[in-house]
Amino acid sequence: MFSTNTFTDQTYSILLNSALYPTNIENNKIEVNTAAVAPPSSIYIDNSNSSVIEVNNNELSNNFNKYNSNSAIYAQYSSNVSIVNNKING
Repeated sequence: MFSTNTFTDQTYSILLNSALYPTNIENNKIEVNTAAVAPPSSIYIDNSNSSVIEVNNNELSNNFNKYNSNSAIYAQYSSNVSIVNNKING
């Protein structure tokens, strides 16, 4: 569980790769104000098919819009992902 954290200026604030257990990502504040090494994804979920992943009630802000390919929440090669009630600015 990732809950009630504050992340600032991270390329990948939360990165889940091949998650094996149910995971909740909730009530976090994530803000990007500066350039990243690569186009950022604040919450990145990759290759996670074994368990349920819930992404709920997070607040994500991108105040540095350099890249066209920024993504607040990105899920690739994953299933059983629920993304509900997140606030995304920028």
